[in-house]
Amino acid sequence: MITQEIKILATNGIHTRIAAMIVNKVAQISNKSHVQLYIKKVGLKDWLGISMLALVSLKIKCNESIIIGAKKSGDETIEALNELKLYIETVINKSDNATTSMNSIDKFIEESAIVTDQIISESPIGIIVIDLNSNIININNYASNILNINGKECIGKDIYKILPHSELPKILTSKDKELGKILYLGNKTCTINRSPLLSHDKIIGAVAVFQDVSELVGVKEVNEKLQKILASSHDLICFVDNTGVINYCNPAYKQCFSSADSEIGKNIFDMPSHNIIIQCFKDKKKIENVLQTKDGIDVMTTAEPIFIDNKFNGVISTSKPVNELKELMSKLQKSQEELDYYKDELMKHTSLKGSFKNIIGVSKAMHNILFMCEKASRTTSTVLIQGESGTGKELIASAIHNNSPRKGKPFIRVNCAAIPENLLESELFGYKKGAFTGALKHKPGKFQLADGGTIFLDEIGDMPLSMQAKLLRVLQEKEIDSLGGLKPQKIDIRVIAATNRILPEMIENGTFREDLYYRLNVVSISLPSLKDRKEDIPILVEHFISKINESLHTTVTGIDQNVLPMLCNYSWPGNIRELENIIERAINLCDGHILTARDFPSYICSKTHTAITNQSQNLINVYNDELLPFEEYEKQIIELAMKKYKSYNKAGKALGLTHRTISLKCQKYGIDKQ
Repeated sequence: MITQEIKILATNGIHTRIAAMIVNKVAQISNKSHVQLYIKKVGLKDWLGISMLALVSLKIKCNESIIIGAKKSGDETIEALNELKLYIETVINKSDNATTSMNSIDKFIEESAIVTDQIISESPIGIIVIDLNSNIININNYASNILNINGKECIGKDIYKILPHSELPKILTSKDKELGKILYLGNKTCTINRSPLLSHDKIIGAVAVFQDVSELVGVKEVNEKLQKILASSHDLICFVDNTGVINYCNPAYKQCFSSADSEIGKNIFDMPSHNIIIQCFKDKKKIENVLQTKDGIDVMTTAEPIFIDNKFNGVISTSKPVNELKELMSKLQKSQEELDYYKDELMKHTSLKGSFKNIIGVSKAMHNILFMCEKASRTTSTVLIQGESGTGKELIASAIHNNSPRKGKPFIRVNCAAIPENLLESELFGYKKGAFTGALKHKPGKFQLADGGTIFLDEIGDMPLSMQAKLLRVLQEKEIDSLGGLKPQKIDIRVIAATNRILPEMIENGTFREDLYYRLNVVSISLPSLKDRKEDIPILVEHFISKINESLHTTVTGIDQNVLPMLCNYSWPGNIRELENIIERAINLCDGHILTARDFPSYICSKTHTAITNQSQNLINVYNDELLPFEEYEKQIIELAMKKYKSYNKAGKALGLTHRTISLKCQKYGIDKQ
């Protein structure tokens, strides 16, 4: 670079008018010599093209020196530099001889420049001005703070050295304004306007004006919340603007990839590692769950285009490291295995109660029956339920249906013993209009009503032999013949039959068909009588008290513990139905909140009391005519209760104590709960 140093002696330095004079002279010299001249202030590193904006932006004062120079060597360059130096020394530095009116104009221009400079400097929006050579000639405090740079050090530098992906120089060529654009600077989102600077329709530079949208009223809160969400996300998030420039990476992304900070501000098309984002950017279509490797880390990436008002605005990508996914899958698999284990254990112990929650019983016999019922509910096979009256056969049938795939379909009950023999066929299979005298309209039978669901044939042992033959055909052919019908009708039903009679004895007596018995007895369930499951009586009593309280609006809270042994020793010929009726009778007679012996029939209490009295001699064992300490008897009683009932709660109820008392006693005497 060929240079010349010149000291400025003009009283007001190089202000607007002087700058105009120098620019005009430079234009004359350049047109004549075809030499491009440059200028810089002594102490600054960067050269500026000589223009009004450049000269004014340097703020050269009196007695400060400037350096003019040219890159082209030769005699023409030396002559051009000498001519400009001579002009400044003889014309510009002698400007003190100007007229009074001209001094007034210079003062006015100087004051206007100072006001303008202060307005720009302290403006609450960012302002960057460049000249025709894309050099920064003005940058205010707001812009310096947003960009986190020293504004004074930027003066004279090419804008691309400060903002490598700046689009402001494009305005010098297009001369078009760009309004309301979105600009991402670090972690800030700004709105920006770009405009050309014109003088007499001739472009002399360009200006960018921008503002952080988070500072706008109402947007700040939303922006802070969004920043918190992005910062707290475990997904690796990256934003790319509509030009392909990466303008945001969340903390998780930066933590995972060491190159993240250096990527911000770069274009994705210069980085092959962003091939998924590049493809999404080109196709403007979402790409989901693609495995890729970046910085040696395998990640699962999804990229999606962003459209605002149907205008493409960039791409957002979310990724998750594969090792995290593998760890999550491993934890999920382990949790699933544990869940399956506990589910199996729960099914073994309590699932039957969940499926058949209306059936009360803790005895081993009932547990086995409920287990069989649960198995039977999964199939469509015919079920035969046998048991004494009052053992809950209809309840079991209903539970099987409600736990089966047909639970949303009809459950039709038919009591074969309650329908007269001459009406049973029409009730079961229906009839057509005119089938017999009085058949004035069509009537569907119970089998037709149960189509798709379940039909429950209670008291099947009381069905006449003639109807047994027709029922057998229905079971075999899956079709029925209505009275007066012209052709059979296909049906899809499941049959559950029940009886309190002993069908094998009826077969021997010729009152029940053997072939029908085997057709019905595919899954056989025999319900025990209440006297064979006396351990269920206490919880049945509690259940019936709660149930009857609700229906009668009574407030009985329990039963005297001395009465429970009486109830357990009674034979219950009417089974559960009789127990429910006895509890209802007692509640009606009860004057307080606890059922006592006087509320129950004498035939229950007297027999039980006699039985207890006869056994009372053997309740206490005496060793060598000596009584043992009270704690020894207490230990034996509690140990026996725990062996029998297997839980603190049940043992407590049997002994008339709370479950906490039983628990503490077991700890005291070292009694194992199992």
